[in-house]
Amino acid sequence: QLWQDLVQVVEQYRGRNILTDPVTGYVLGGLTENEYYGFKFHGGQEHLPINVEEYGKDSFAGYVGWLMVINLRDGSMSDNGRVSGHWPEDVLLMRKYYSGDLQKFLASPPDHFELEWENDDIRVFRILDQR
Repeated sequence: QLWQDLVQVVEQYRGRNILTDPVTGYVLGGLTENEYYGFKFHGGQEHLPINVEEYGKDSFAGYVGWLMVINLRDGSMSDNGRVSGHWPEDVLLMRKYYSGDLQKFLASPPDHFELEWENDDIRVFRILDQR
Protein backbone atom coordinates (compact mmCIF):
# COMPACT_ATOMS: atom_id res chain seq x y z
CA GLN A 1 0.00 0.00 0.00
CA LEU A 2 3.01 2.27 0.47
CA TRP A 3 3.31 2.77 -3.30
CA GLN A 4 -0.21 1.83 -4.43
CA ASP A 5 -0.67 5.16 -6.22
CA LEU A 6 2.59 4.64 -8.12
CA VAL A 7 1.61 1.11 -9.15
CA GLN A 8 -1.77 2.38 -10.39
CA VAL A 9 -0.09 5.04 -12.52
CA VAL A 10 2.59 2.78 -13.97
CA GLU A 11 0.18 -0.07 -14.72
CA GLN A 12 -1.51 2.27 -17.21
CA TYR A 13 1.59 1.81 -19.36
CA ARG A 14 2.20 -1.50 -21.04
CA GLY A 15 5.47 -2.88 -22.34
CA ARG A 16 7.63 0.01 -21.17
CA ASN A 17 11.10 -0.32 -19.78
CA ILE A 18 11.72 1.28 -16.40
CA LEU A 19 14.80 2.99 -14.98
CA THR A 20 14.65 3.23 -11.20
CA ASP A 21 16.17 1.89 -8.00
CA PRO A 22 16.25 -1.90 -7.42
CA VAL A 23 13.41 -2.01 -4.86
CA THR A 24 10.95 0.10 -6.86
CA GLY A 25 11.97 -1.78 -10.02
CA TYR A 26 11.30 -5.12 -8.37
CA VAL A 27 7.82 -3.98 -7.28
CA LEU A 28 6.86 -2.37 -10.60
CA GLY A 29 8.29 -5.21 -12.67
CA GLY A 30 6.24 -7.70 -10.68
CA LEU A 31 2.97 -5.78 -10.42
CA THR A 32 2.73 -4.13 -13.84
CA GLU A 33 3.19 -5.18 -17.44
CA ASN A 34 6.43 -3.26 -17.72
CA GLU A 35 10.05 -4.38 -17.63
CA TYR A 36 12.72 -3.64 -15.06
CA TYR A 37 16.22 -5.01 -15.54
CA GLY A 38 17.67 -6.32 -12.32
CA PHE A 39 17.73 -9.29 -10.00
CA LYS A 40 15.17 -8.98 -7.23
CA PHE A 41 15.92 -5.85 -5.24
CA HIS A 42 19.63 -6.39 -4.92
CA GLY A 43 20.64 -4.58 -8.11
CA GLY A 44 23.20 -7.01 -9.43
CA GLN A 45 24.68 -7.36 -12.88
CA GLU A 46 21.52 -6.75 -14.92
CA HIS A 47 20.53 -3.62 -12.98
CA LEU A 48 20.85 -0.48 -15.11
CA PRO A 49 22.38 2.19 -12.87
CA ILE A 50 20.76 5.58 -12.53
CA ASN A 51 23.49 6.97 -10.29
CA VAL A 52 26.46 7.91 -12.43
CA GLU A 53 29.55 10.03 -11.86
CA GLU A 54 28.45 12.93 -14.02
CA TYR A 55 25.15 14.18 -15.45
CA GLY A 56 24.67 16.44 -18.44
CA LYS A 57 22.07 17.57 -20.94
CA ASP A 58 22.36 14.24 -22.80
CA SER A 59 22.11 11.96 -19.77
CA PHE A 60 19.75 9.02 -20.39
CA ALA A 61 19.05 10.26 -23.94
CA GLY A 62 19.52 6.71 -25.25
CA TYR A 63 16.46 5.48 -23.33
CA VAL A 64 13.76 7.00 -25.54
CA GLY A 65 10.29 5.81 -24.50
CA TRP A 66 11.47 4.48 -21.14
CA LEU A 67 10.01 5.59 -17.83
CA MET A 68 12.29 6.89 -15.11
CA VAL A 69 10.74 6.51 -11.68
CA ILE A 70 12.24 8.49 -8.81
CA ASN A 71 10.86 7.08 -5.57
CA LEU A 72 11.92 8.99 -2.48
CA ARG A 73 8.94 7.82 -0.40
CA ASP A 74 10.46 5.91 2.48
CA GLY A 75 8.86 2.89 4.05
CA SER A 76 9.50 1.55 7.54
CA MET A 77 12.27 -0.69 8.76
CA SER A 78 11.85 -4.34 7.76
CA ASP A 79 11.39 -6.73 10.67
CA ASN A 80 11.69 -9.63 8.21
CA GLY A 81 15.01 -8.29 6.98
CA ARG A 82 16.29 -7.85 10.52
CA VAL A 83 15.23 -11.33 11.64
CA SER A 84 16.01 -13.32 8.50
CA GLY A 85 19.03 -11.43 7.22
CA HIS A 86 17.85 -12.07 3.65
CA TRP A 87 17.78 -8.33 2.95
CA PRO A 88 18.81 -5.21 4.85
CA GLU A 89 16.55 -3.98 7.62
CA ASP A 90 16.56 -0.53 5.97
CA VAL A 91 15.68 -1.84 2.49
CA LEU A 92 12.65 0.50 2.27
CA LEU A 93 14.53 3.68 3.15
CA MET A 94 14.38 4.78 -0.46
CA ARG A 95 16.42 7.97 -0.42
CA LYS A 96 19.62 5.97 -0.04
CA TYR A 97 19.22 4.66 -3.60
CA TYR A 98 19.36 8.12 -5.19
CA SER A 99 22.58 10.11 -5.17
CA GLY A 100 22.58 13.80 -4.37
CA ASP A 101 23.93 14.43 -7.88
CA LEU A 102 20.99 12.57 -9.46
CA GLN A 103 18.50 14.49 -7.33
CA LYS A 104 20.20 17.76 -8.26
CA PHE A 105 20.13 16.78 -11.97
CA LEU A 106 16.40 16.03 -11.81
CA ALA A 107 15.55 19.20 -9.87
CA SER A 108 15.81 20.88 -13.26
CA PRO A 109 15.60 18.00 -15.74
CA PRO A 110 16.71 18.30 -19.38
CA ASP A 111 14.17 18.85 -22.15
CA HIS A 112 14.02 15.16 -23.07
CA PHE A 113 12.52 14.37 -19.64
CA GLU A 114 8.75 14.84 -19.50
CA LEU A 115 7.16 14.70 -16.07
CA GLU A 116 4.20 12.32 -16.37
CA TRP A 117 3.13 12.20 -12.72
CA GLU A 118 4.23 13.17 -9.24
CA ASN A 119 2.85 12.69 -5.76
CA ASP A 120 4.27 12.61 -2.25
CA ASP A 121 8.00 12.21 -3.04
CA ILE A 122 7.57 10.10 -6.18
CA ARG A 123 8.02 11.33 -9.75
CA VAL A 124 7.56 9.49 -13.04
CA PHE A 125 9.30 10.85 -16.11
CA ARG A 126 8.98 9.70 -19.71
CA ILE A 127 12.20 9.99 -21.68
CA LEU A 128 11.63 11.62 -25.06
CA ASP A 129 13.58 11.75 -28.28
CA GLN A 130 15.96 14.73 -28.13
CA ARG A 131 15.25 16.03 -31.65
